[in-house]
Amino acid sequence: MDPHESDFVRAVEFLTDREDLTGPVDVTAPTPLPQREFMRAIRVARGISVGLPATRWMAEIGAFVLRSDTELLLKSRRVTPGRLLEAGFGFSYPEWPAAAADLVRRARHGGAPLPRGWDGDGAAARAGLLTEILTRG
Repeated sequence: MDPHESDFVRAVEFLTDREDLTGPVDVTAPTPLPQREFMRAIRVARGISVGLPATRWMAEIGAFVLRSDTELLLKSRRVTPGRLLEAGFGFSYPEWPAAAADLVRRARHGGAPLPRGWDGDGAAARAGLLTEILTRG
């Protein structure tokens, strides 16, 4: 699961400042959760009481439109930021419900300013897209 946008930027800055950390480091939220719980937290944050489940055929259409592989949508990967946590990084939003609530709150009250260090790379762009999705409607 992608972390809150501010945690993502802070983690990249943290890693940039640490010469002792080399090789791959997972920059993910520290508490992964199933897609169903992820979406439930978004609905709660937005005040939406009902959500329709996505079926396999819907995911296949979405993957086709995005020119992606359905495996990325349908297969789960439990990834945690072990090395990042061991190095002493602390998440401001370790739990997704609090992160979703903050993103919705910020977007509803004048928009969410881009965090310091925003450089438009893939994960940061996904965080911005997620903020946009959370605030639609």
